[in-house]
Amino acid sequence: MSSEAYWTPHRRACLTVLTAAVLLTLTDVLLRISEQPLPYLDAALRSLISAGGAAALYLIVRRPAPKPFLRLHTVRAREAALWLLFGICISCTGAVLSVPLNLFWAQFTALPPGQPVPQNAGEYLLGLLCTAAVPAVCEETLCRGIVLREYEAYGARAAVWASAVAFSLLHGAVTNLVFSLLLGLVFALITVRAGSLYPAVIVHFAVNAFSLTMGYVTQELIAPHLQSAFSLALNLLYAVLSLTFVFSFLWLLHAWRAKHSSDVQETPAKPHFGFSVSLIGIAVWYLAVQLQFFF
Repeated sequence: MSSEAYWTPHRRACLTVLTAAVLLTLTDVLLRISEQPLPYLDAALRSLISAGGAAALYLIVRRPAPKPFLRLHTVRAREAALWLLFGICISCTGAVLSVPLNLFWAQFTALPPGQPVPQNAGEYLLGLLCTAAVPAVCEETLCRGIVLREYEAYGARAAVWASAVAFSLLHGAVTNLVFSLLLGLVFALITVRAGSLYPAVIVHFAVNAFSLTMGYVTQELIAPHLQSAFSLALNLLYAVLSLTFVFSFLWLLHAWRAKHSSDVQETPAKPHFGFSVSLIGIAVWYLAVQLQFFF
């Protein structure tokens, strides 16, 4: 069997995701060895080295034409603003979902710590760059730019789900599995619907940025005597925007299903998946990562 025949899209995608997982583990080890607190910079390093590194290696080896392969098609400013608002709605939904999910997982394991709240404007801007901008670009390039594109050979449904699962697995803690899988599905649907990678990057940035912004505003900019009223207003805002996301997501899902009602017509000659050692490696890696949260 020739090398080209062996490297099916499934095998290529699995190897790329496994590469990202290995690079992520090595980065975590190096950060622990350094024993130097790196607020926000650690998040940027994890994304840049793991997702960014794996994506770069894939592009160097495969050498596809970047613009059509990664869907680097520009979007208008008005559309970008709407995607930014959509990302804020998703962030609010995540905050609402986290309440019951955290209560559930707290019975079995200690919840991983969240990102620290910025103490000043400088830390806030650094946080936006490291926890919102860098992960949005690197992770979307890997998951929606490469994994989604590779699995499109097997049909739209396989591509969307594979991209979402890869994104969820690379986000570590099983306590984040539900929301990260939901995010992965939304980002994949957005990319397919828009025909461009940029909307997913914008939405991804907005999800992370809004969470950081609300933490900064709540703890550093709101006077103590206004905290109670602000918290009530914020909860109402979260509820309204969460409902907005639900209806928007249902519309997005309906539009995608209407467009991709028949995978058979889209891909009349699907390649075979092929047995993937990398897929086994991903499963072993993920199980090993989860053990640290329970033992």
